[in-house]
Amino acid sequence: MKKSNILFIDDEEILASKIKQILEFEDYVVHYESSGITALEYLKNNIPDLIICDITMPEMDGFEFYEEFQSLNYLDVPFIFLTANNKLNDFRKGMSLGADDYLTKPISRANLLEAIQIRLKKRNSQNENLTIAIKEYSTELMKRDLCLQGIAHNQAHDFREPIATLMAVISLIDSSNMDSKNKELIRMLSPLAEKIDKAIRENVYTINTLTVGAK
Repeated sequence: MKKSNILFIDDEEILASKIKQILEFEDYVVHYESSGITALEYLKNNIPDLIICDITMPEMDGFEFYEEFQSLNYLDVPFIFLTANNKLNDFRKGMSLGADDYLTKPISRANLLEAIQIRLKKRNSQNENLTIAIKEYSTELMKRDLCLQGIAHNQAHDFREPIATLMAVISLIDSSNMDSKNKELIRMLSPLAEKIDKAIRENVYTINTLTVGAK
């Protein structure tokens, strides 16, 4: 089973070390950064399964980091704010920005793990539902493509049959006793019929190429 990757951001290194140990003991893979700036650099090449971020940090606070994080469009990555401030305004601001949860220090091991498990479970459920929806869409798309191919082949047969008959008739006509106008007409009919037949075959090929079900 794949281990969940957690990005943890906090400038308090002693506390961060303890939380990191708790999470790793629970078999999470934890990447720690001490600032939002370095965390953004990490996110350029890595997509974690969940982010825990302190709010009060120098250079870039948690709210500023979250706004920058949103611009990366990692929309399905759960985000949990962690702070020592138990203020209602901070809570409201964090949730209004779109964060998934808000935890205050000191936080118990049980509350921390519960918050993480709830968010990861919700994310996994959403991903499973998305996978099912994609499979259902792909099935419907395949059915449509097969239908289009069937229509294309049937119409091609309906059109090509009279053209093939016309071409056969033209090939049997003896134009030796015809006047010049009729001879010219016969001469023009044969390549015209061949051109129409070719166009029909090319259209069928194009449909087969564009449809998902084409082999």
